[in-house]
Amino acid sequence: MCEISFSINKADKEVIEKHLFECSNSFIPPLESYVDISAYSEKLKKFAISFEAWSNGQLISLIACYLNDEITKKGFITNVSTFPTFQNKGIVSHLLQNLIDYAIDKEYVSISLQVNKMNTKAISFYLNKGFVLDEEDSTSELYKMYLIIDNSE
Repeated sequence: MCEISFSINKADKEVIEKHLFECSNSFIPPLESYVDISAYSEKLKKFAISFEAWSNGQLISLIACYLNDEITKKGFITNVSTFPTFQNKGIVSHLLQNLIDYAIDKEYVSISLQVNKMNTKAISFYLNKGFVLDEEDSTSELYKMYLIIDNSE
C-alpha cells in the first residue's frame, strides 16, 4: 500500500491545477464543464486554505476552504476532490477532520458547502459527517449544506 501524508497549503497553483484536471470527471457534472480550472486553481491558491493528501509526491486529495471571514466566522468549502483510485479509503474523512480541527482552532462557528443534487454519494457522506441540508431552493440544482462547529472544548 502507498504511504499517504497530509499537509496544509503545500501545493502550488500548478499542482492544484493538474490535480483538478485529473479529478474533473469525478465531479457531477465534470468540473471543467462549468469552471475555468486554471483560473480556479489560482483563486484557490490565493484565497483558500488547502487540506491535502499526498502519495509518492503527487497530490491525491484536496479540500479547499475559505476561512477568511473574521466577522461571522463562517467558512465555505469550495472544493473536495480525490483521485478515483484513492476514493473510499478514508482520506477525505481525514482531510475533513483536519479542516474541522483547524476551524475550531480559529474559532469558526460553521462550515458550509454546495453539492449537486444528483451527487447522492457526496450528500450521504456529508450527512454522515454531521452536515445538514439548508433550506432547499427548488430552482437550483445544488443543495446547500452546513456543519455547526462545536467550540465548547
